[in-house]
Amino acid sequence: MTLFANPMLAIGFGAFLLCAETCRHFESLLSLPGSWLSLPIHDWVAGCFLLYGAVRSRREWSTGRLYQLAAWAFNASLLCGAFLGHLEDWSAGAQGDEWISEGALLVVIGLLFAISLCALVSTMAVRAAGAATR
Repeated sequence: MTLFANPMLAIGFGAFLLCAETCRHFESLLSLPGSWLSLPIHDWVAGCFLLYGAVRSRREWSTGRLYQLAAWAFNASLLCGAFLGHLEDWSAGAQGDEWISEGALLVVIGLLFAISLCALVSTMAVRAAGAATR
């Protein structure tokens, strides 16, 4: 099994996504009675879905692979949208009041998008019968 199709990468990626989005929107969590719509619920769902797919894949690759594949596709679509949105902000010269610059955030999101695409393609390429080794 390749590195990108490994369920342990999906577990690490999903946990990182959950932690990163929670930390990034921590102020929104503190002012929760205000606007709960500003919370990254879609990112939390994607992270939890990736964790679930990875755990299912570790237990039984033949059935869990489909969950992991769908979770990688969901994450890749969210990261593609985030990358294009931040690329538009960065090219327009928008300066956010975030602790990280728009250019650095664009690079991080681009790397995460590349990893998720590699994992998606790699998980599709691995055969169900020959991937019993973890």
